[in-house]
Amino acid sequence: MSGEKLIGTIRVGEEPFFEVVDKGDAHLEIRFVYERGHGLRIPKKLVNSLTEILKSYDGRRRHSRYVFSEDVLLESGDDRIRILGRTTNISQSGVFVGSLAVLPRGTEIQLKLPPRKPQVHASVLVRNVREGVGMGLEFATVRPKSRDKLAKLLERCSEHVVG
Repeated sequence: MSGEKLIGTIRVGEEPFFEVVDKGDAHLEIRFVYERGHGLRIPKKLVNSLTEILKSYDGRRRHSRYVFSEDVLLESGDDRIRILGRTTNISQSGVFVGSLAVLPRGTEIQLKLPPRKPQVHASVLVRNVREGVGMGLEFATVRPKSRDKLAKLLERCSEHVVG
């Protein structure tokens, strides 16, 4: 086990379920806690994705999150800010946008989903920032024409609940 570093434990409820180990190369290892020392080597990108899905589950959330991957444009009214990103999940109250560029918490910005011929056009507030990863955005004002489209989109995504 030399060269290994335990970098975290993924819990389900209060109980530890997986541990994530850095193997010192381009891979992390994810192990069931009850099978210490017998992990499966998985590329870091996949472990990170799995970890994000597990982290996104939180029974205290107001609305269920759904897996949703689509290009999105964030822009200010004066066109000084334009960020093209990709959603990772969506709920009735907001969306997470993966992007290397992030804005400060509390920033209000316009969201167009997708960027061309947007189905959902809304003002959003930056609620959560993860440097180099993206931003959690809360819908502040959804344009009237977008409300029904958002509801239909959420209905289509509902078979992919992550939390």
